[in-house]
Amino acid sequence: MTLQISAIGLFIMAVFYALAAGLFLLVRRWLRDWKPKWVVLIPLAIISLVLPWADEVYISYRFAKLCEGAGVQVVRKVEVEGFYNETTSGPSEPGPITNQQAIDAYDKGSYRFYERKAREKVSHVEKANRKWEVSILDRPTARYHYKRIIDYRDEHGIHHEKQVAHQIQMIGEVVIDSETGEEIGRNVEYMRYPGWIEGLWVRFFGTGQTICKGSAPKPPELRHLLYHYVLIPTSKTN
Repeated sequence: MTLQISAIGLFIMAVFYALAAGLFLLVRRWLRDWKPKWVVLIPLAIISLVLPWADEVYISYRFAKLCEGAGVQVVRKVEVEGFYNETTSGPSEPGPITNQQAIDAYDKGSYRFYERKAREKVSHVEKANRKWEVSILDRPTARYHYKRIIDYRDEHGIHHEKQVAHQIQMIGEVVIDSETGEEIGRNVEYMRYPGWIEGLWVRFFGTGQTICKGSAPKPPELRHLLYHYVLIPTSKTN
């Protein structure tokens, strides 16, 4: 467990303690003639001491524990000609692919076809006669589906991560066998944000986000999207 408190955060904490000490002295003076004054003063002192770092300790502890389960987990690998990717959208109009950058990306992937969302339909991109062609389907034909673990979207259709603890979010993907419902691969990552002391100043410069990606199988040396570890193109095995 690593606490994430910067020099600026420590300075803010020192200012807080100075103000809290002043408040404590004022309250003690105000209650000087009240015999059970320590019933108020002791809880006030404890709260003042704990408040600046309590949430940071909790966030750091929970983040460290959650990170133990982060990373890529492969249940089994399968050879496929293509798959359905629910995490992104594909071309929504039928016809040939003419963009060279897109053509190069499809060729590099080594799959024979790719399926993705296209509005309320499915975009099916397949190589035929040495050309990539788009066709629009009602439903996926691929057996294996690559999707987010949690696909929460707001009223504007913007994807959001799942809140799993105070100031900690989770993102991840799975590969599902659509015929059996079996999960054959999973990737989980956790993101944490600062406690309230750090948040007082970090918000002016960014989010202060820290990501825990966990481990992934090797090879390859470079980390890839989950489906690269699970869905092996048949062209690479022939």
